[in-house]
Amino acid sequence: MSEQDSFIQEVTEEVRQDQMLAYWKKYGLYIIAGVVATVGAAAGWSWMQAEAGRKAAETGAAILEAARTGPDALADLAPRIDEGPAIVAAFAHAASLAADGAFGEAAAAYDALSRRTDVGPEYTDLAALQAVLVQSTDPDARPDATRLDALIVGNSPYRLLAMEVRAGLDLAAGETERAHADLSEILTEPTASAGLRQRAAALLIASGGTLPERAQ
Repeated sequence: MSEQDSFIQEVTEEVRQDQMLAYWKKYGLYIIAGVVATVGAAAGWSWMQAEAGRKAAETGAAILEAARTGPDALADLAPRIDEGPAIVAAFAHAASLAADGAFGEAAAAYDALSRRTDVGPEYTDLAALQAVLVQSTDPDARPDATRLDALIVGNSPYRLLAMEVRAGLDLAAGETERAHADLSEILTEPTASAGLRQRAAALLIASGGTLPERAQ
């Protein structure tokens, strides 16, 4: 390879990395939000399937109908149904607020869910993660990234997702070293999904980091 070809290849790689970083900064948190929303929806659907019988089917139909009607209908429905579907409806209500651009109200709704003591961590931890994500999409709010620390240190079922979100926030704040540490840990974590590994690797490289040996 000639020196000119080598130079062109280096410039091309730098441009590609700059484009990847710009893409992540613009869309990364939305991508993570979509992943987390999918996790939440899957949890809710699994619960619904486990509750066989006519009552569960009727409750599910009521939630879907309320979701089509709007946030107010979901809020009215949630207190009148059993705990599992009520939690699903509460998550749907918060998501509807966020979709309507009411980020402050959505974050408050997720925050209230995260502080409940009558449900398991699969719900409260997810709500805490969603609260931070909603704050990150609100141009008038500053995300409270410290809330992610409890999910990470406490070995939450969403620990790796919380690390990914924290890395994105740290990069946006110029905390590159800590962001790279989180991304590298994700890449060396045996339980990390293939999709999560791919996102972590892309973000790590795009932000100037290097892949850890065990991830190469």
